[in-house]
Amino acid sequence: MGTNFHLPSTLEQFQQQFPTEETCIDFFFSTKWPSGFSCPHCGHSHAYITSTRRLPLYECLQCHHQTSLTAGTIMAGSRTSLHKWLTAIFLISRTEQGTNAVALSKIISVTYKTAWLILHKIRHAISTADQRTLLSGIVQVNSAVYGKPYNPYYRNHPQEHYLLAGSSLSIQGEPSYIKLKLVPKIHVKKSFFNAPRHWISPNNI
Repeated sequence: MGTNFHLPSTLEQFQQQFPTEETCIDFFFSTKWPSGFSCPHCGHSHAYITSTRRLPLYECLQCHHQTSLTAGTIMAGSRTSLHKWLTAIFLISRTEQGTNAVALSKIISVTYKTAWLILHKIRHAISTADQRTLLSGIVQVNSAVYGKPYNPYYRNHPQEHYLLAGSSLSIQGEPSYIKLKLVPKIHVKKSFFNAPRHWISPNNI
């Protein structure tokens, strides 16, 4: 279970690399315990494995604490398979177009309500992780506009949303971590409208 995985770049490659629930279980095990099982309660490295459940249950040989692959994650308590969860995570994190609940429900064969809940949990986890990560080193910040239609001479279109785009720069001057934050219109001053701005297409986010 210590296999090294290389995440694919297309959905077709993903489906070839993770064709079954078993391959996803191996991937999540290697991700959660890259050095082998470690009891979250006492740190012991050996466990009984109950494989009669939908997902394996691990019981520590030393303290008898029971845990699973999804314990402490956004997937905890979910009846949706790991394969469908991993597909959703892949579509959000690895594709330029992103996805929505309608498209996701068709791709992984779940109801719209389930797809919406999965997306909501993934996006919330991403947002929480992003809030904990601060830009550091040399930081560049610029104003930008998101939305359609874009008209550089019409400064306050109702479909335009104002952003601050910030980036940490590497020693070579290349962006190493980028953050985009919406700026509520009540906080936007007139000088913002007149300042040079970049327009960000919805297809580029």
